[in-house]
Amino acid sequence: MLRVKTTEGESLDFDPTISYRQVLEENYNQLKTFVINHSLSKATELIRQESGFESVTEEQVNSALYGTHDSSCYGIMPSLEASLKGNNPRRQAPPQNEVVHPHPEVHGIYMGHTPNNSFMRVKAVVVSPYYPREYPTTQMTTKIKNLVRHKLGFKQYLSLNISSFEVF
Repeated sequence: MLRVKTTEGESLDFDPTISYRQVLEENYNQLKTFVINHSLSKATELIRQESGFESVTEEQVNSALYGTHDSSCYGIMPSLEASLKGNNPRRQAPPQNEVVHPHPEVHGIYMGHTPNNSFMRVKAVVVSPYYPREYPTTQMTTKIKNLVRHKLGFKQYLSLNISSFEVF
């Protein structure tokens, strides 16, 4: 396990033994189970029970769950499926300026550099506290995606710049 301090001063714990692929598979299976067990109307009803979501429509929920890359919203399901196939158009390529494992005994820590500075980054599954991946947004479909990820307890594989780390 790693305890890191982000460049913003937050302290987070990470498990670098869980692969990105494992996270994708687990999150995909959780979402698949949810959509198999809940009709679109039932899912919409559950989401409407949350504060701030009382007026969501089935169309918005459908878009958040299943929207395709050519629609106005890329849904969670097609995004996970594309990532599992290795062809998610929304996924950025890894930076070319990173040096893998500057500390061979510690997985998940990377060093990088740009022409102006050097940085240290963690890439791993955050285990505590829950790190809010939600970003301020006015788009209801994005709010719905954030809510679904949170309520289903999706694991979060993050890449964050850090100022320090310790192994525990």
